[in-house]
Amino acid sequence: MASVLPAAPAAGVQSAARWADPSNLQLPLGAGLALIGLGLALVGYRLRRG
Repeated sequence: MASVLPAAPAAGVQSAARWADPSNLQLPLGAGLALIGLGLALVGYRLRRG
């Protein structure tokens, strides 16, 4: 028996649904937290050194 796949939605609908997925929002959040951590580390280093 052949399997029948449903038709793919339009590209605009797919991209809107893709960004609504919470798993895709974790990378920018993690990158932002990493940059904040690096900034705090640099401030701490400068305070300790100076």
